Amino acid sequence: MLRSLPALLLALTSCARPATKAESHAPEPTRSINQERLRALRGVENAVRSTYDPAVAAPWLDVSGADPYRLVTTSDGFLGLLRGSRALVRLDAELHERARLPLAEPPTALCVAEDGSAWVASRYGQTLLHIGADLRVRVSRELQVAGVADLACAGQVYVLPADGSALLTLDAAGHELSRTAALPGGLRLLRRGRYLLESSLFARSIRIWEVSPSGVPVREAGRVVHDGTLWAFDARERADELLIAVAGVEDKPLVRVHGEFENIDSFVWLYGLREGQLRELSSLNVSEHGLVVPKAVHLRVQGERLTLSVVASGSGRWLRTEIGTAHLETGPTLPGVSDAVFTDSGISYASPLFDAWVRVGGRAVRVDPERRPEPTVRLGEALFFTELIAPDNDSAGSHSRFSCETCHFEGGVDGRRHHTGRADVTVVTKPLFGLANNRPHFSRAMDPDLSSVSHNEFRVAGAGSGTDPWFTATSARFPWLHELGLERAAVTPLELRGALVRFLYAFSPPPNPSTAGRTHFTSLEASGAAAFRSHCGRCHAPRLESDDAASAQPFEEWESFIFSPNSPLVWARGDYAKTGVLPYVHERGTRIPSLRRLGLKPRYFTNGSSPTVEDVLARFRGEAHAAQEGSAQAPPLPTETRRALLAFLRPEHSPAPARSRRAGSWSGWGRARGSAGFPRAAASCPARRGRCRR
Repeated sequence: MLRSLPALLLALTSCARPATKAESHAPEPTRSINQERLRALRGVENAVRSTYDPAVAAPWLDVSGADPYRLVTTSDGFLGLLRGSRALVRLDAELHERARLPLAEPPTALCVAEDGSAWVASRYGQTLLHIGADLRVRVSRELQVAGVADLACAGQVYVLPADGSALLTLDAAGHELSRTAALPGGLRLLRRGRYLLESSLFARSIRIWEVSPSGVPVREAGRVVHDGTLWAFDARERADELLIAVAGVEDKPLVRVHGEFENIDSFVWLYGLREGQLRELSSLNVSEHGLVVPKAVHLRVQGERLTLSVVASGSGRWLRTEIGTAHLETGPTLPGVSDAVFTDSGISYASPLFDAWVRVGGRAVRVDPERRPEPTVRLGEALFFTELIAPDNDSAGSHSRFSCETCHFEGGVDGRRHHTGRADVTVVTKPLFGLANNRPHFSRAMDPDLSSVSHNEFRVAGAGSGTDPWFTATSARFPWLHELGLERAAVTPLELRGALVRFLYAFSPPPNPSTAGRTHFTSLEASGAAAFRSHCGRCHAPRLESDDAASAQPFEEWESFIFSPNSPLVWARGDYAKTGVLPYVHERGTRIPSLRRLGLKPRYFTNGSSPTVEDVLARFRGEAHAAQEGSAQAPPLPTETRRALLAFLRPEHSPAPARSRRAGSWSGWGRARGSAGFPRAAASCPARRGRCRR
């Protein structure tokens, strides 16, 4: 019998770094050197922390740059999305910008219809826009989903929600044709012939739908399911077979027993679906060829000849191979790929890391943002999203080449459970954004600050390489360092770690789609807030900094914080606690985790044993019975209390209730929406609070 809601929610998500023999049995001189290095790094962090205020820290998307994010072809060039600059842009065939439509929220989903018009939506909002070829908005529609993961156009318009609610099929005018249950953690959509393919980050799968003549998904024809994340896919019909190319992490459980991360190379697979039977046709370890985290894959079918092209985000390499032959070619390019277009004239892609549209083998076309992080923060971003953190890793045996994003897609999670290498203790992946005000770090290790995290992650990431993690990065080896604004030939080990620390301070969670355009609780949410204060607030404290009791905010201030764009409250304490969820990751229990952005965490408790917040609430036993752990008499919460708690958790978890305009209704551009179509954000910090610190 579990103990109480604080106990239940204590261990929602966690990721603990593996310890190495070198760490636990290091000779005294080595420990002394490490302490000196940590002292120097903490000097850097202290300077950063002295100017850091979590109450007003902007979401990373607001400070990261222009962030070219999506790219699609048109009859005379391309359309692209600038996530950071909040714009839809028209590009010519050479990727130069020719026109721009400003938007109010960061756009992340894009498809182009047969008439040249575009459909645009945001993972951080609830509005679907239909935009003409002249870049004028025709109509906008409010969707009852917490963000849109992707769109696909093929006569119909398909909408994949980010919250796993319902896969929508609309006609060419945007009228709803059908709703189908979607997979959790939706990632990408693709329509090919009589098939619609839907990928899921959390379920680590691609579901293949057969569609009716009217374009509605009617039957699941097959599903690719892997142990690890599937980042990208492409598909082509050939005669009576559907061929599917898939890029993702190695399809094996992550191994951590040797003090390093093993079995997380990047792979590309080819599958065939024929007569209802799905079979693997080939696989290729692309990490062996220098490709880490391939986020774009293209399959070309010419009779019996199959050509596979891949671009990697984490290493800046491209690869082309003919399936079934020894032909394989590869070459360098800029890393940081989020989306790519493959045409006869070459490979073009969006690179958020470099704020550029890139043509493989050609020049990068930079996008000048309104704001851009300083070069050291951009270096930290590169350390997170590329293999720069462990450049000497290899793929021999169970060793792997990887980046942090291999397990933390776009800074979030991969949705799978990992064995920690300690007895039967398993954990689920934890998001790595929002760490700066959520000390200490890791449920077991309890690293006291980001200096310790940074220093240890360099060591663990490269633990299997046989090289010293205290290395210098040179522009001779990584020419693209200059593209980040670093005008020097070498970056020292301390500078590398300091850059990662600076980036993690800036890497705040993204805007919450469930609070977009809202400023107040509903009556049910307000009741849930009161119930949360009674049942949960003791452990999941409404603090601005998890390890600072003085940063707790009074109940009357909760609403303004929750409905601010950065929603800075951590909802945690920086302590160990015994939760009743066994086995514990540490002899003292587990660290009380943050409840911030629950919708970005696919499973709850440290071991991932609850799939939904509803399940967590159903397992709760009242605070009055906290001293009776294991008692069969402890009653569950009343149904109405659970309903209110779920409503309160909704702004941190699931879609907001319908707003004043009826769901599914359409409006002319500019009516009740503002001039940019997406809901306006609330003020980030009420003036009466000054710096929002108590």
